[in-house]
Parts: sequence; C-alpha cells; structure tokens
Amino acid sequence: MVQPTPWQAGKSDRQADLPSRSKGRATRRQIDVAQVLASVPPLPASFRKDWAYLCAAVGNVIVFYLLFKPWGVGNGPDGKIATNAFGRLRVSTTLTSLWSGAPPTPTKVNGTWAVLASVAIAVTVFSVLINLQARTELLSRVATGATVAVAFFVVMALVDINSKLEALRGMVSSGSHRDMGTQIGLIIRWASGNGSYPMPGARQYAWPTGTLTTEAWLALAFAAVSALVALTQWVRGRPNGSHRWQWRLPVATGSESSESDHADQGSTARTGKAEPEQAAAEQTKPEQTKPEQTKPEQATAEQAKPGQAKPGQTGPDPS
Repeated sequence: MVQPTPWQAGKSDRQADLPSRSKGRATRRQIDVAQVLASVPPLPASFRKDWAYLCAAVGNVIVFYLLFKPWGVGNGPDGKIATNAFGRLRVSTTLTSLWSGAPPTPTKVNGTWAVLASVAIAVTVFSVLINLQARTELLSRVATGATVAVAFFVVMALVDINSKLEALRGMVSSGSHRDMGTQIGLIIRWASGNGSYPMPGARQYAWPTGTLTTEAWLALAFAAVSALVALTQWVRGRPNGSHRWQWRLPVATGSESSESDHADQGSTARTGKAEPEQAAAEQTKPEQTKPEQTKPEQATAEQAKPGQAKPGQTGPDPS
C-alpha cells in the first residue's frame, strides 16, 4: 500500500480547505452588502410625501435641456436649416442666390414662448426645493401653477415653430432660376464640386420638407406629464379634496321644505296639546284612587230610622 508523502499530504489539506475558504468569502461578501444597505439612511418623509412635485421638477429640468435642441428642421434645394425653441437658426447652404435680385426672405422664429417656459421652469424648481422645508400650501400652488404654465408655453412654442417651417425651408431654396444671379451661383456650385447643376429633366431630386424633431415631441411629453403629476398631487394634498369634487349638492325644493315645515309645526302642536291633558290626567288620578267616605248626613239619617236598635240596647227605644 502506497503511503502519502508529506508534500502530497499538504496538497490534499489545501484542496480540502478551498471549499471552506470560498464559503467564507461568500459569507463575508453577503455581510458586507447587508452592512452597506443598512448604513444607507432612509428616504426622508418630505421626499416620500412630495415625490410627485420632485418628479415634476425633474421633468421640467429635462424640458429646459430640450429647449436648446433643434425643434424644427427644413430641407431645401440649397441646404438645410434648423431652429430651436429660442429661435436660434443653424443654416447649412451654398448661397446660390447670394447675387440674386430677389433672394429668399429671411424668417425669424419667436423665442418668447421659450423664454417664458424657462422662467416658469425656474419658478417650479425653486418652489419645490423650498417647499421641502417650508411645507406651505402657497408654495404647492405656485409649483403646480408654474408646471402647468410650462406645458402651455411649450405647446405655444411648438405651434409657432410649426407655422414657420415652410418659411424656414424657403430660406434654403435656390430662388428663381430665371434670375441671372441665381444661374451664376448654380454654375459656380457645380464647377467647385459642391453640387450638381439642376438641368430640367436630367435627374430626379428628392428632399424632405420641414418637420418637427423628436426633441420637440419629447419636450411636449415631459411637460404634459409633469403638469399632470403636479396637478394630481396638489388635488390629493388638499384638505377634504375628495368632497369638493361633488358636482351637485342635494338641495330641497320649495314644496318639500314647506311640507316638512308644516309637519314639524303639526307635531309641535300635537305635543303641546298632549302635555296639558297628560298633566290634568295625572292630577285627577289621586282623586279617583281615594276611598269613598260616608257623608255625615247619610250617617245621621241611618241613625234616625225608627225601629232600629242602637248599638248597646236590647229593646226598642221608648221615645
């Protein structure tokens, strides 16, 4: 029988210790994770109660970031143009109509709605942050109203940009081809390799028209959801808010009220009449329960009857 050498014995001991060591490390990892989770402080009560306002504030911050992104894009024969909510234009063109006698009319996008939305976003964020400590109804109303105002301003900005898309696309058009300046610009563009000369019937051209970007629709979605969440939280936070949503209160009509008044008066009169009668009946009850007493006149008449012996006499009365 082969006996294990000292080196083999030590190796077998190390192999036997490997499972126990791995179990110990796994246990320590679990303990460390549990300690880390236990050390995390709980969420403050103010955050748990005002989570809707916090979500609305975060949504408005995202809307503010999206305000600087392109909201409208217009493509034309001479390039591409994009604008954000503030009316800042980003144009890419070869200026073929630069020497034209009637160049495309420049268009200006109104950025007032974006500025108003930015102000409303700032009011929302600051009112929500201050209300975490102040806990006042006034700040809740301010935050809710500002969030709803942000959604309104975003909608108006979208409507304004959508109405200007065709004019923006005209800014990157090649202008009138009958103009000599435009023809010179087209020839220079073709000679420099920046584009082809638009020969009638030579090839087919296709480009997309003006459209609203994905960032614009995302901004509208975030603004609408933030306004809805803040408004719902404000309605739920009002005292007895559920009772104030009643559309119609039960009101008695004139006939019902008069009948009820007559019924009350009749019951009062009946009770008023019944009380004296009951009192009189109670007063007469003792008289009825008294035993009948013999009148003195009847007693003397009975004694005065002839032939009746008085008590204590044996014979008739001699008188």
